[in-house]
Amino acid sequence: LHDHPIAVYADFETYQNKVTDESRGSHTKVLARMNGVASFGFQAVSTIPTIQSYGGIERNTADEFVKKMLILALRYRHVCRNPAEMIITPAQLAAHEGARTCYMCGRSKASLAAAMKGKAVDEEEAKFIPEGELEDQFQFVKDHDHVTGLFRGSACGSCNIKASMPKELVVFFHNLESFDGHLLIQAIIRLRALPAAATTNEDDSDDDEGRQDCDQHDDVLEADDYEKGIMTLDWKRISNMRFDILAITSEKYMQITLGPLVFRDSFKFADSGLANLIKAQRKPTKDGL
Repeated sequence: LHDHPIAVYADFETYQNKVTDESRGSHTKVLARMNGVASFGFQAVSTIPTIQSYGGIERNTADEFVKKMLILALRYRHVCRNPAEMIITPAQLAAHEGARTCYMCGRSKASLAAAMKGKAVDEEEAKFIPEGELEDQFQFVKDHDHVTGLFRGSACGSCNIKASMPKELVVFFHNLESFDGHLLIQAIIRLRALPAAATTNEDDSDDDEGRQDCDQHDDVLEADDYEKGIMTLDWKRISNMRFDILAITSEKYMQITLGPLVFRDSFKFADSGLANLIKAQRKPTKDGL
């Protein structure tokens, strides 16, 4: 119903090692094999005043990229948990009190009140309901932008919930399903792994016994500075975050979730190569612009 206030678009560049005398089946010859992330590029597009749009290209690992995105996601989650107070003028308040329809779905007060009572009434039938007969039994809610605080309109409860800000930061990779997803999962597994400890105690173990009951991630620490993006991201904090994979097969992933961070495949929204998509954006309009 409303634009997502922040999104990230990213891509990996990987090392390639030449391979000789290797094939897959009788018709496919392997020429090179990917061997880790050499660099990453990203662009964060934000309409949130406290989180500016920024991006860049960095020669670093996938692990560092995931940590950088987690910091951004935690900053965004902090904004979601601390919405701005509503700013509404007297004129807007008067318009709200006299509103007859939801500004998003367009349903009238009468039809919504009838539905609340279990009556199936469409908009045409609602026109014949005497004014005030059912409307007094239903009240619209004041919908406002949780980032700016500005009043947006009078909405029914259902639309108000649908228009709420998503709680996760979405990072788009083109062709994540078949390639980048593998690199991201490997990086997340490394970040969640218990650190190696030098010990002579035979009873010590590196298994996940201490993490079996961690159903939700703890993403709030007193030392975190959300304004500057300075926060601690150690293995314990990352391992407490919810880690889910939405897979098509054992080798193809539609979505990867780590706490407040979600990775998705932009190819699912624009099924063309990046070069063609960029070329399409550069085509002149009918006005020659």
